[in-house]
Amino acid sequence: MKFYAMGVLLADLSDNPRRTIISSRLWGIYERFEDAEQTILFNTDSIFEGYYNIGCIEEYELINFKKETNFEIPKQWWYLSSYDSSQRIATITSLGTTAPKNLINVCNIWVG
Repeated sequence: MKFYAMGVLLADLSDNPRRTIISSRLWGIYERFEDAEQTILFNTDSIFEGYYNIGCIEEYELINFKKETNFEIPKQWWYLSSYDSSQRIATITSLGTTAPKNLINVCNIWVG
């Protein structure tokens, strides 16, 4: 059985960030990828809050830990949010499965 963890991050995407992830928040666990993606793309409930600039969905599969001990980095989908404070509107762009350069090694957003 698969599940999808969806979270948002405030990340410094500059060339030499002092700290890459400034803040993060797990927004929800979804049974279907489509539901998680729609929440991000339509900024449902203002999940980016005019604050977070990155969204991420990670795919996990429930496993029997007695049989399997290998950990794999989850499949990820990335999204970039830009916020127009004068219009109070977030524009969300899908980056597909390619993480922003400073976030290539980020995983397990679902654990908070």
